[in-house]
Amino acid sequence: MGSVLLVVLLLPTLLFYSGLASSMSIGVSASALFVIGVAWLHLPRTRRGLTAFSPGATASLILLAVVAHSAVVAVRGPIDFVRAGASLVPVVLILIGGAALARLFAEARDSDVDHALHLAFYMLCGIGMFGILGVAPPTAVPMSKPMFPFTEPSHFALAFVPLLMYRCVRSVGWLRLLYLVGGLVAALLLENLTLVVGCILIAVVSLRPFALLATLSALAFAAPLADLTYYLDRLDLSEATQNLSSLAYLQGWQLIGESWTNSHGWGIGFQQLGVRGTNVAASDLIQTIIDGPLNLLDGSFTLAKLVSEFGFVGFALALVYVLVAARSALALRHGVGDPATTFAHCSLVAYSVELGIRGGGYFTANVVLLVAAGWLLAANRHRLRRQVKRAAQPTTVLGPGAPL
Repeated sequence: MGSVLLVVLLLPTLLFYSGLASSMSIGVSASALFVIGVAWLHLPRTRRGLTAFSPGATASLILLAVVAHSAVVAVRGPIDFVRAGASLVPVVLILIGGAALARLFAEARDSDVDHALHLAFYMLCGIGMFGILGVAPPTAVPMSKPMFPFTEPSHFALAFVPLLMYRCVRSVGWLRLLYLVGGLVAALLLENLTLVVGCILIAVVSLRPFALLATLSALAFAAPLADLTYYLDRLDLSEATQNLSSLAYLQGWQLIGESWTNSHGWGIGFQQLGVRGTNVAASDLIQTIIDGPLNLLDGSFTLAKLVSEFGFVGFALALVYVLVAARSALALRHGVGDPATTFAHCSLVAYSVELGIRGGGYFTANVVLLVAAGWLLAANRHRLRRQVKRAAQPTTVLGPGAPL
């Protein structure tokens, strides 16, 4: 299990870091194929599916919906079908690979799952330490703060947050607080706002109300003593800012408005964001600073891409996610279950950082974890309903002389 999880988390960014892949989608597809292969070899044939509604059927329905939406968009305006069609293959692999990963977690012993998550957590802790020290081999494309095998601290944060959340939720007392403080210290040393937001989210789902209030009060008291210039610059979302990260984030929101207006709420189509450029003000400012686009294809955060490309459908999907993630957050606050279920809830909640703060599009390791979490939790609910149904069925007691 440990090696499978590390492949999912590290292979996509490793291939991109080394220049062996031009995008994350290639690495994510490769990791999904690896997971599918492992599941096929190690799981009994009768246990490869999670529910009666198979991963293949689900993938087919989703593909049909995407194609149908693209066809409607094509009637209303131009669409690059080659780009959209090429991206359908990774979609299928992620959906089936996520289901395979869920089944591997479901069939593994609790101790093996916990050991795998421990291994991945401490592996990423080591990567974080090297990143703090600034030790990293050269990247295929020059990056300002690479953290091998991650090209930037934000990508590291996205992979690290669900694992740190799992450790905090599964720990008690001072150990939980120690993990959380360690994450915050790493965020400050790496100067990474994404990890700061992730740590705040972890505090909300893992700390009791008094401990949460005390922690936030301590942070508010210590804030004036630290140099927060970097974070204040990132939080300046006005068009007067010269911070590229802030402008890219502002650009994402402006892209939503532009796409919604131009498409009358239908969206511009799957994988069409940024293909034909944009006229939003933040993008023009970015062009004047670096003489080129920045995060135009991925929108800087996934919500920008989802709503821009799918319109009101994308907005509805985001709303459904928020409701499901809120239930998972409540589940984590009210107590932990087995390691696989707990990590599934953590993956669901942690994806909110990628959705609303910093994302890399549809094809990331966290999306594979999100799909796996959805399959695993849906299978758990399906199994629970069946158990309740069996328990509710009346039992017939045969008396003396009753016909057999």
